[in-house]
Amino acid sequence: MLRDPNLIPLSRQHHATLALCVRMAHAAKSGSFDGALWQSEFRNHFEKMLQRHFEIEEDVVFAAAREQPELAAMVGELSVERAALRDLLLRASQNQLQPAELLDLGKLLSAHIRREESQLFEGCQQYLSPWKMQWLGIEIVRLISEADLGAPICGLPTEPRT
Repeated sequence: MLRDPNLIPLSRQHHATLALCVRMAHAAKSGSFDGALWQSEFRNHFEKMLQRHFEIEEDVVFAAAREQPELAAMVGELSVERAALRDLLLRASQNQLQPAELLDLGKLLSAHIRREESQLFEGCQQYLSPWKMQWLGIEIVRLISEADLGAPICGLPTEPRT
């Protein structure tokens, strides 16, 4: 299913976070893994974008999805995952993660994002009304703008090419 345009700003941020996780996994496989450097990368990413991204998703998307019986349990599970991710990200920001824990953070964060995209966002598109989806989009754009998160990394063109 194509992504509803109202969710694309969050999907773009997901893309940026997934790219960070992939880069770290490649560094680990290449043997050039510096745990302190990657903890710093995750700290910066969390402080500059991901922390506010979590809040926007929870306040807008999770809240709307929780109202749908078909999505409520999944939102609960994603919220539990978020608590574990926040703990790991906090520990990374304090340079407290061992390399294996840091790699686990990347795997958990990737799996969480992929679940949001494939299950939560797809479910929202299936079960929320067009009006509710439009409201989500307006709120997402407003909150991202207020947070001054800037243009997403790896963004898609907003206008078709001619």
